[in-house]
Amino acid sequence: MRLQQLRYLREIVNQNLNLSKAAESLHTSQPGISRQVQLLEEELGVDIFVRNGKRIVKITPPGQVIVEIAERMLRDVENLKQIGQEFSDKASGTLIIATTHTQARYALPPVIKRFTERYPKVKLILRQGNPTQISTLVSSGEADLAIATEAIEFFKNSSCFPATSGIVVLLLPPSTPCSNNIR
Repeated sequence: MRLQQLRYLREIVNQNLNLSKAAESLHTSQPGISRQVQLLEEELGVDIFVRNGKRIVKITPPGQVIVEIAERMLRDVENLKQIGQEFSDKASGTLIIATTHTQARYALPPVIKRFTERYPKVKLILRQGNPTQISTLVSSGEADLAIATEAIEFFKNSSCFPATSGIVVLLLPPSTPCSNNIR
């Protein structure tokens, strides 16, 4: 079984079982796609598609399960590639910040603008909530850090430190390397 066979399978389904359109979309030949699907069916020992002559007319019940698994496998392959890219390029990736509505609306926009200009390859995601919610997001790993101005008592399991001369604090999970040096 090859990933290319799974890609062909996915594209056939995406093109409403039209092999010609799938071949065109993948920049390959229709006979090549047909042959690879047949080889996959032989290897798995089941028909993925119901055929009427040379035309595919529907997906068989085991084919439905195979298509779902193939789609999941292809998503996992894409996720693996993404992880590799994120770790090989330190100036890229995703940063999830949990913050209060007030911070998100009034304090963070100029900071976010400068950050995205400096790090254009980093996908920045803001998750908004009250202090309890953003504390939960950080402690559960759903957010990388939190920014809050109040209710620090909700952040007992996180490392907290002042980020400005005011009362804004930056919260990091305890496992963050720099959080051990900050108190």
